[in-house]
Amino acid sequence: MHTYETTLRLHQTDSAGIAFYGSVFLIIHECYESFFDIAAILNEGKYLVPIVHAEADYRAMMVLSDRITVEMGLADTGRSSYTLAYRLTNQRGEVVAEAKTVHSVVDRKSGKSIEMPDSIRDRFAKL
Repeated sequence: MHTYETTLRLHQTDSAGIAFYGSVFLIIHECYESFFDIAAILNEGKYLVPIVHAEADYRAMMVLSDRITVEMGLADTGRSSYTLAYRLTNQRGEVVAEAKTVHSVVDRKSGKSIEMPDSIRDRFAKL
């Protein structure tokens, strides 16, 4: 399990100070970036890991200045894809959202699916 903490900012809310629905995806992507060295993947230049599916369930309101804790875990792996599951809680311990993202490993030049590199599998061992 990887944990990431953030604060809900003004630009992530609507005019009532409640989180805009897309904010969950921004927050979980920040969590994802804090776990993986995305720059290294991009600089290596051999493969990419685009998100091919994303979903979220909203359990409670997130409001301006809420402290959000994200727990990220590996939900599934395949030959060339992996699914990450996220649980977001606020400073009161309430689950405010749950989300999943499915990532496909593709060859950078052709865009075709490739077998997941050992470097990614090794990183998952830390979850």
